[in-house]
Amino acid sequence: VNEEEAEKLPVETDGTFSTRLTGLNEGPNTISARATDNKENTSDLSNVLTVVVKKSPPVLFVSSPEDRATINGDSNKVSVAGKTEENTDVTVNGRVVVVRSDYSFTYDYPLNEGENKLTVIATDMAGNITTVERAITYNR
Repeated sequence: VNEEEAEKLPVETDGTFSTRLTGLNEGPNTISARATDNKENTSDLSNVLTVVVKKSPPVLFVSSPEDRATINGDSNKVSVAGKTEENTDVTVNGRVVVVRSDYSFTYDYPLNEGENKLTVIATDMAGNITTVERAITYNR
């Protein structure tokens, strides 16, 4: 693991082995294996796998609308815009939002008359979540 020798594992009669890795670093970690037989003959290094550990929640910046904003007029939509980070999904009140290649997003959300609660959620590949809430009032 990360070019450090780890524990030696027993191999099952069908040639399989398994272990639970602990103490991986935040970020990329490399994992590979070598086989050693009873005569101490050692195989070449296996293919190298990279596993990324991410414990921190994703970045989520909502630039608009501002919390407690009031929207007046005929258009009952508010533009929800912001930025997140790589490999992150964004939803607004459960609706999937397209995240652009620069990690920005914009979504026109339809409002009901009166107070509306917007919940913007960013979820990364590891399942970490960041939530931003906005209360918006719409008056016709």
